[in-house]
Amino acid sequence: MKHILLAFFCLLSSFMWAQQSDYQKACAKYKTVQTVTAKCQRVRHKKVVAKDEVLQGSFSMSRPDKVNITMDGGKEALDMNGTQFTMTMKGKPHKTSSKTNVQFKTFQAVWESILAGGTDLSKTSDLEMKKEDGDILITITPKADAKTAKRMMFTSFLLVIDGKNGEIKSLRMNERGDNYTLYTFSDYQWK
Repeated sequence: MKHILLAFFCLLSSFMWAQQSDYQKACAKYKTVQTVTAKCQRVRHKKVVAKDEVLQGSFSMSRPDKVNITMDGGKEALDMNGTQFTMTMKGKPHKTSSKTNVQFKTFQAVWESILAGGTDLSKTSDLEMKKEDGDILITITPKADAKTAKRMMFTSFLLVIDGKNGEIKSLRMNERGDNYTLYTFSDYQWK
């Protein structure tokens, strides 16, 4: 039985290493640039509302740890500056930190890893990485106790990276009750 478990663990470890290797290749381009910008479309889906809300905006990332998504002239935004997060909704900023808010701890680690060219994420416990149709899919499901989980705005995040050119295709932020916010990115500029 020990041999079977050891073989299974070795197989799982080699599979995770292969996924990590694909991820590092996809993100290698970020090592050579300081800033990345793109166009962005945000779709906010609420199950009880017949029509999704769609906004156009911009997306930018700067090394080592800045990510910004801005819509509607700044009335809607998601800003990561190191451990500090600001989510602006209808012009009102809501601030938090990945040091105190578990739902953003791994979220921050993934963005910083991308900006550093794909640093190792294989030991991150609330993250799943897989390759599908040439893309790298990173799913973050924050782990929290029941009390904390009830207060969390997001239940999971799905980040899709193009495996060939490293462009982040989309970010889906899932909420309770089949509600979500989906950001899709296009027209990248690398500086």
